[in-house]
Amino acid sequence: QAPFVEALVEPTEPSAEQRRFVKKRLRDAMTGDVVAESGRVLSELTNAAVVVRSPRAEEEPLAQLHFMPLGERRLLAVAISRSGHVQNRIVPVADALKDTDLERLNNFVAELVRGRTLSGLRDAVAREVEEGRVAVGSLATHTMAVLDAALAPHDDTSVLVEGQPALYDRKEFADVTKLRGFVRAFEDKRRWLDLLDRTLAAGGVHVVIGAEANLPVEDISLVSARVGRANEPFGALSVVGPQRLDYAQIVPLVRFTAETVTSMLEGAAPDDSPEPLH
Repeated sequence: QAPFVEALVEPTEPSAEQRRFVKKRLRDAMTGDVVAESGRVLSELTNAAVVVRSPRAEEEPLAQLHFMPLGERRLLAVAISRSGHVQNRIVPVADALKDTDLERLNNFVAELVRGRTLSGLRDAVAREVEEGRVAVGSLATHTMAVLDAALAPHDDTSVLVEGQPALYDRKEFADVTKLRGFVRAFEDKRRWLDLLDRTLAAGGVHVVIGAEANLPVEDISLVSARVGRANEPFGALSVVGPQRLDYAQIVPLVRFTAETVTSMLEGAAPDDSPEPLH
């Protein structure tokens, strides 16, 4: 049985007030991490917890990437995504770079980075060398080495949980055993990554109920949606609560919020008009 099932709720629209609230909060967050802010917004509107799958650094289309010296054989990589998400990563390098070499590297990267992911940027540098637009030398070698190091596996911080306290105020959590199960479930970031990665591969809003979630609690329900398009996902949102959720309200809110974030990340600024969904 597939772990995700299509929501069997008659589609309805969020109220005009709810849509204005979502747009205002996300518009105000445009200079920050709009994907994480969408989780906070959904948590407030649904009185439930929201698990957010933000893109990993290597998955996000970038607006800027800059390397700064951090000791003899370390650089600080500052990556700013198109969504405004800032990630810092310490990058070890085999050889210390002179200030002039680092300046040339940053200028070279700046010409190629916009709209590319880290791995896409590495491929672009390789093509520049292959097609003879940049000489095979210290600049190309240093750039490839630095990007390889930046792409190395690292601790994953791409799963965020918003609104747990609101969830635990629900009457269902008078049962201490159930409460402990939810606490354990939220601590298992790897399992959430697996669940939400499946959401990234699907479209629309999906509901997972009970044992299908494969989490350490039976009375659980997830209402999830991808942020972004199939060929360029930016993340995923999942409202989490007991099975007695108000699906008729939550499913449309999750859909509207995910679509609004997607439009913003593609460059559209939200206005305050409560236009209907399409």
